[in-house]
Amino acid sequence: MARQSRRALGLVLGLALIAAAATGAWRLNRSFPDYDQWFAVDVPQAAMVIDARGTLSYSRGHMPGAPRLWSRDLLSYSAAMPGVLKSAEEIAGIVAALGLEPGREVVVYDQGTGADAPLVVMVLTSLGVSARVLDGGFDAWVEGGGAVSTEVVAPGPGVGADVWAPDGPLLVSLEAVRQTQTTGDAALADARGAIDFAIGHLEMAVHLSAAQMAPNGGLPRWSDVAFLVSPTQIQTGTPVVVYGNDLAEAARTWLSLQAYGIDRVQVFAGPFQVLANADLAMEVPLAGAPVRASSVCFGAPVA
Repeated sequence: MARQSRRALGLVLGLALIAAAATGAWRLNRSFPDYDQWFAVDVPQAAMVIDARGTLSYSRGHMPGAPRLWSRDLLSYSAAMPGVLKSAEEIAGIVAALGLEPGREVVVYDQGTGADAPLVVMVLTSLGVSARVLDGGFDAWVEGGGAVSTEVVAPGPGVGADVWAPDGPLLVSLEAVRQTQTTGDAALADARGAIDFAIGHLEMAVHLSAAQMAPNGGLPRWSDVAFLVSPTQIQTGTPVVVYGNDLAEAARTWLSLQAYGIDRVQVFAGPFQVLANADLAMEVPLAGAPVRASSVCFGAPVA
């Protein structure tokens, strides 16, 4: 009798789960809440397409009509503080030179690895531009039969650099990170790999590795991101400040959190090495281990 009761209970639970999955109430592979806001499967006809790759990749072939804005062109490479975002005036000049008009939608692509496009999208978003990453990047475009051009795209007439001013505190300074750590008003999220996090990270920081949050330039299953985010207690409405070994790494975690529905995310506008060199409180689980330096190169980068 007891065995029959257990079977009946199991059958009822099984049918309930099937019904819930069928109605969409419980789906491990459900879509990301804001996926379409941050990733473009197709390029809208009126959108401006931007190639975020290096010079050599661009010259070998790019999407027709796409000007180049390499993500590394947005960073400063001075010996004193390499890998920090350029000044607002420099960024404004770079964007103005593209010929981008205010209000125009932008789709940015890299090779498909996510190494470049998220950073460009993040910086454009900080200027109030509606920008998205092309899902799958240039590789997916070519595999889908998309046309390829080798002609260098001349910038359009565009507008003055004075139009492109930061549209809110998306990218924050060292002092803002210091204040966050002091007040606890926002969660600190470390986008670096597991080894780097174990060697040393900011005190109270949670680990949301870009390699897991945005593997191969895309997004994992919704359930995989939920598994990473849920233990951190970060949810919609939670203020978050992300940092990484470099800005490109931090941008990947930023983009994934945005697509997941965490909409109050800021990013430290520089590499982790700047934070490590400051007098911020650190947790060093592996006592005596050196803090690894930023992966950003010193001096002008090559394509």
